[in-house]
Amino acid sequence: MSAVRDAALQDEYLIRAVDAPYDERLKLKERGYRWRPAELPLGKVWWTITADPSAEIEWLRSEVYGRDANVPEYKVTALNRFSERLWQEVTSK
Repeated sequence: MSAVRDAALQDEYLIRAVDAPYDERLKLKERGYRWRPAELPLGKVWWTITADPSAEIEWLRSEVYGRDANVPEYKVTALNRFSERLWQEVTSK
């Protein structure tokens, strides 16, 4: 149970690769990014959840964007992790 508790206490962040180039979609898939369809709020975006947002943002800037792009990050909590609340919080910021 201690492993479960430790995992639950670890901070995680939603990273959205907004306007990522279409040609880089395979890199994003291989890295574990998921596609959010256009029909959903804040859709048409690749996204992932990570414990190390700065490393993920650096990877996006160097491997996907090729420039110093603005990459939004949002804290994931137990209250929003498995629901649309996470995406609602993104729209309210």
